Amino acid sequence: MQQPLNTLIASLPWYDLPGSALALDAFWNRLREQLCLQHPDLQQRLPNQLDRETGLERQWNSAGLILSQCCGPDLFRPDTPELEVIARPVFSALDCEAGYYYSHIIGRTDKLSDELRVVANGPTSRSGFIALQEWLQQQGIEPARLLFSGSHQQSLLWIKEGRADLAAIDAHSWHWLKDDTLAILDRTETAPTPPYVMHHQSPVSAESMRKTLGVVLLQNTNEIGISGLLPSDKALYQACAIRPSGTAAQSPDQSGLFPAPA
Repeated sequence: MQQPLNTLIASLPWYDLPGSALALDAFWNRLREQLCLQHPDLQQRLPNQLDRETGLERQWNSAGLILSQCCGPDLFRPDTPELEVIARPVFSALDCEAGYYYSHIIGRTDKLSDELRVVANGPTSRSGFIALQEWLQQQGIEPARLLFSGSHQQSLLWIKEGRADLAAIDAHSWHWLKDDTLAILDRTETAPTPPYVMHHQSPVSAESMRKTLGVVLLQNTNEIGISGLLPSDKALYQACAIRPSGTAAQSPDQSGLFPAPA
C-alpha cells in the first residue's frame, strides 16, 4: 500500500530476512505506537509499514528518514553525508563482547586452496567483504576469484549451487539463513555492530529515537535477537571504513565476476 507523500520513512533492512520479517513488522508496530505517544504531532506521518521498496541510497538521503540501518563503512560513503548514528544494537546470541559482532566463514569444504572462488555481498559490507578480506590475509590465502552477490542470502545460494566456494556471513544473519548442507569453517575478527541511523534533519531527534528504541527492545529481545542498545557515533566505525591493503572494490568483467584483488 502506497504511503502519503508526507509520510516519514522507517526501515530495518540489514536483517529483514524471510525468517525475521514478521518479527520486524511486530517490532515496528510497537515502536510506532511509542513514537505516536511521544510525538502526537507526527502521528499521521509515521509509516504504517517498514519501507521495503525504496532504494537504500534514496532512503538515506531523505530528510524524512527517522530510522534505518547501514554498515559502518556506509557512513563514510560520499553519497551518505546526511546520515546520523542513533545507537548500535547488542545481539543477544553472539559469543563476543556486547555491541560487537563477527562473521562465520561458510563453505562446502574445509579444503582451502588458492583456487578458491570467494563471494561477498557488497563492497561496503563490513561483515561480508572487509571481514572476509581480513580473514583471507590472516590465512595467507589469495583467492582465484572474488564475486559480489548482492546479499548474504544470495552468497549462500551461490555456494550451494557451486558458483562459489567460500563466504563470510554475518553471524546474526546466520541465525535465520543457516543451512545444514553448509559448514562453518571459522569466524572473523569482531567489529562494532551495524548502527541504527537516521537523516540528520529528521523531525525525531536521535536522542528521542534512541530512548524509544531502548524501551521497545526490552519487550522484544527474543523475537529479533537484540537485547539492548549501546551509545555509538561515526568515529567508532572509522576503522571499519578502512579496507585491508589490496581490497579496493573492482568492476565486474563481462561474465559478471569480480577479479580477485592483487
